[in-house]
Amino acid sequence: MIFKGLNKLYFSKVGTKDSYEIIKCKETPHLILFSRLNGIPLASISLRSQETLYQSKINGTRGKSLISHLPSDKEGRQRVQGLIDQNNQKFELVISNLLPGNYNEKKDYINFNILKTNEKVTETNPGGVNQVNELRPNESYSIKSDYTEGNKCLILSSLNKEDDGMELTIKEDEEQAKHTGKSTKGTYLYLSVVPQIGSKYAGLFEDTIWKSCEYFVRKEVHISNNDFTSSYFKTLCNNMNNNHHLEGQVYNEEILNDYDDFDDFDDFGDFGGFNNVNSKKETFPLPKNTTFFTNSNINLKRNNTFTKANNEFRSLPVMPNNVVNPFKANSDQDIYNSKASKIKHGEVIKVNSCETNIMYDFNKFSHPIVMGLSVMENLKFNPELNDKAVLELSKPLVDSLISFSQVEDELEKQEKRKHFLSFIENEVYDQNMCVLTMDEDDKPDTILYTCGHKCIKYENLSKDLNNCPICRTRILAYLRVNKDTEEDLSYVAKDVKGKTEILC
Repeated sequence: MIFKGLNKLYFSKVGTKDSYEIIKCKETPHLILFSRLNGIPLASISLRSQETLYQSKINGTRGKSLISHLPSDKEGRQRVQGLIDQNNQKFELVISNLLPGNYNEKKDYINFNILKTNEKVTETNPGGVNQVNELRPNESYSIKSDYTEGNKCLILSSLNKEDDGMELTIKEDEEQAKHTGKSTKGTYLYLSVVPQIGSKYAGLFEDTIWKSCEYFVRKEVHISNNDFTSSYFKTLCNNMNNNHHLEGQVYNEEILNDYDDFDDFDDFGDFGGFNNVNSKKETFPLPKNTTFFTNSNINLKRNNTFTKANNEFRSLPVMPNNVVNPFKANSDQDIYNSKASKIKHGEVIKVNSCETNIMYDFNKFSHPIVMGLSVMENLKFNPELNDKAVLELSKPLVDSLISFSQVEDELEKQEKRKHFLSFIENEVYDQNMCVLTMDEDDKPDTILYTCGHKCIKYENLSKDLNNCPICRTRILAYLRVNKDTEEDLSYVAKDVKGKTEILC
């Protein structure tokens, strides 16, 4: 029996408390599907710029990315926007099964589909963007190609208007579609996750919600300590016993965590009740040109070095729990000012897959959500959270989940449930005055990411403000809109270049 941890390329376990583990999302926030019944994370997707010869993090030519929230639509469907700060950027979508099950048994699979149209999934392979859509517990899969376009690689490129050639914004794209009755020109993806029939977690999909997060908390997974050789032969043997057909070589394709079924963390102390499980720096090179076969019959190459980066930690102020949120949702956010984009396609990438014959419960599915993709050049980012910051920020959520799990009385359980829901729910608010001064003359001109709130006047920002004063989400990045425009802030200039600043 092998219990694997999450893929260390995308996740880092930074601490534990009681039976819960705190997981940091590496490099970029993940859009996580939570169960509203008990707060357990079920699945995730992240938008990531690809590392290529010409778009490299080292030389500063690779774009950064995030997923930000938008107001839900009239039907109650959640809406988010994936943003990349580089035009014509190759990108990938990484999907993950966050259920803490047994990796090598056919249990607790999920069926994760990314669709180009809004439709209910009723079959295992509905013909979405991703050809590979079945994930084992703790498994991640990097989608670098579009199955609907012959598995050509994904490139995000901004759109131009037909009349004057200027770049088209999300706002203009949606308004044109509304007035003409035609479809939008930009890219919109519809996400669907369903559980395996008979999974002990299937009932949790009956009430779910999506939240863009830099970290999350889940039940601890005890990972077996197998070395590469034993892990390789055990998994390969299991695949052969399952009669999976092994096919040839893959051209630098998708990344999974087949070698990550070990736990080599060094425990270096306790942090406020948490056990911090990462050393300050860890580098682990994998064998070059490794070809491996997974339970989903995906060939892959691994030639990566995992390096843990450290960023300076600053204290984050917290809004008192007894403060009542006085704001109301607004349907017009300045994120619409980002450039409407389409997916261009490059070279063909070979993807091998096969049927697992696993049955899924299509009557239990994730909360409906649509994710737009757009380019917002020169969007600046604060440093990635370090482990100490994640431990500090996750304390209230961990304590809330522990308290909820220890209560048996149903009425008391409902009260505890409201508390942890405050951490995983996200409504987008707008306000006509700066919430820091509550002065009607201080008009908000700054959008906070990833929560999407526009509630602060830029001049009132300070180095001590690291999280949103409305929802307490950390400020990963922010955009100062054009303060000189006489237009409504929802319609500011198309070119945001030069008008974006970073909080230092």
